[in-house]
Amino acid sequence: MNRDYWIAAVIFILSLTIYTLTLCPTIYWQDSSAFASASYTLGIPFSPGFPLYVLLGRIFSLFSAQNPAWPVNFMSAFWGSLSLAILYLLAAQILLKNSSTNFSFGHSTIIASFVLFFGFTTSFWSQTFRAEVYTLNFLFTLLLIFSLWQWSENREEDPARFACSARRAKSWRFFGLFAFLWGLSSANHSLLVVSLAPAFLIFIFLVDRRFLPKPVNLVTSFFFGILGVSSYLFLLIRSQQNPVLNWGSPHSWENLFRVITKSDHWKEYLSPSNFSIWTNLIQLTTFTFSELFLPVIILAIWGAVALYKKNRRFLTLLAGIFICNFLTVAWAAEFSMRNLDLFGYLLPSLLVLTLFAIFGTGALFESFLQWRKATDLRRYWPVWVSILLILPAFQVTRNYRVNDHCHNTLAYQYGKQILDSVPANSIILATEDNTLLPLWYLTLVEKYRADVLPLAWTALDNLDYLRQVKLQHSTLKIPFGTSTKSQWLETFNQLNHELPVFTQYVDFAPETESKLIPLGYLLKYSGNKEDFLSDNLDRQSAFLNGLYESLKRRTDVDLITREHFANFFFNTGVYYDRHSLGDLGIANFLRALNTDETNHRYYTALGKAFLKSGRADLAQKFFQAALELNPYRAENQRYLSLCQDSLNHSQKQSLP
Repeated sequence: MNRDYWIAAVIFILSLTIYTLTLCPTIYWQDSSAFASASYTLGIPFSPGFPLYVLLGRIFSLFSAQNPAWPVNFMSAFWGSLSLAILYLLAAQILLKNSSTNFSFGHSTIIASFVLFFGFTTSFWSQTFRAEVYTLNFLFTLLLIFSLWQWSENREEDPARFACSARRAKSWRFFGLFAFLWGLSSANHSLLVVSLAPAFLIFIFLVDRRFLPKPVNLVTSFFFGILGVSSYLFLLIRSQQNPVLNWGSPHSWENLFRVITKSDHWKEYLSPSNFSIWTNLIQLTTFTFSELFLPVIILAIWGAVALYKKNRRFLTLLAGIFICNFLTVAWAAEFSMRNLDLFGYLLPSLLVLTLFAIFGTGALFESFLQWRKATDLRRYWPVWVSILLILPAFQVTRNYRVNDHCHNTLAYQYGKQILDSVPANSIILATEDNTLLPLWYLTLVEKYRADVLPLAWTALDNLDYLRQVKLQHSTLKIPFGTSTKSQWLETFNQLNHELPVFTQYVDFAPETESKLIPLGYLLKYSGNKEDFLSDNLDRQSAFLNGLYESLKRRTDVDLITREHFANFFFNTGVYYDRHSLGDLGIANFLRALNTDETNHRYYTALGKAFLKSGRADLAQKFFQAALELNPYRAENQRYLSLCQDSLNHSQKQSLP
């Protein structure tokens, strides 16, 4: 095993070096800014609080190198590389146990090759360049599998010796470790861990169906599990200290329960989804094949068959993890290549397939050893080692450009441009996380324009959130109980008329929308008619054109960034269209399409607009383009049928 530890160390160093070279130098889009802010301030970002991640992130943020966000990004890379090293050791131990020949350097090469192949898939690599919880969650998944494996091996290896108290104690230590890790990992990402519980329980009952029903075992397991879960108490304690980030304000036991369980959103989660889970499963399967390739999938199937012959219980555990995780991902959110979180959700399933591929290749390698003489094999070892190392080398060259974010500061620059565009003591009402969270980071962590207060539109009906805002800004007058966003904005402006108020675009009432003027990325609330002079429109047009041209010139703009700015252009087009400025509206719709040409939502939205205006011929073209980009979207097929019906009706009316 000394050789295996050295190989694991090489995997750790090699992967960490490449991950660090592609690390985002500052905040990224989506939740990255929130995790960086919460880690630096020891705050509570959003439900379910992520206490373990925040505490670990705070430790890493103490070693700030370039800026407060970089070490938290690096933490994701660190956990990712450590996970790959542990994955190698776990696979080596399992393969050694189930090998029909002596464990050799050939086995080690096979495992290292597939581990690095997995580590440089887009799904895994995309979790290592930004502050996110998924590499740490993946590490916990590996440790849970390892502890259950050790528990089962110590019980099964020699039943006669198991009666020995020392061996029983060793087995129990691993199960106690499993229970503790399961509770602790729930404080990092509860959904992904809880969703694997059926697979773990089935494996435990297959190993020893009488183990958990015993009161002493059940109580002790519960104790260790609660010990791990107790890290959630950090939220209760920290919230009572009123940190600058205190989402949900879990200062009481009632609020703590609501934050951890997301009980405010249960109705939303239990309501029928607006997407087909069956369609999601098809798209996830297609994506899995594109990530691992057909030959690797075939090897995985072969490995599952080989494992069935040697260790059916462990096969059941891995298969259970795959099924539970795959179904959870299909249920959790609509599949999209733009949703990096969905890739993080899928990692346990890809892990299982990678382990199966290792077992399958190992079985073929052992068959080859039995067929050929060992001396013949040693003679050609440089050849087959080179062939195996092609796998990770291919993945690196294939995915490096997509995951290289070493110069990506666009989210940071976007937040700074917004703050630079508003006057002192402004209020910014943000409708989306990609605007709110960078503003959190800049104002709360870097103290850049700390006089500006960003507020979340989505939380303005949450009393706990409003109380926290009031606690931090005692002079601010906040309305509550208004029925619409328009009423809230009007009332808020009346109560705080001395403060400049800016908002992102939402669906306002016409009388409220008439008081909003575009100013850079935001809309300024104003009752002054002079603000609506043509000079202001000209300045805004110049800003939009400059932004569009700068995005066109850049070759390093990733898909998530393109989608963000395309959404901005699209919403601007809607604003102009509602103000009867059709030419400006169309210009920005086209900017949205040209900025993010592969986003089917823009084609669908434009198709609806043309269909509503009676231009079924143009609408049909946009719906067809949307279907080509996303053939699984039933909505576009339905609208295409409406277009065809409308065109057929028009043809009948035109006949003499």
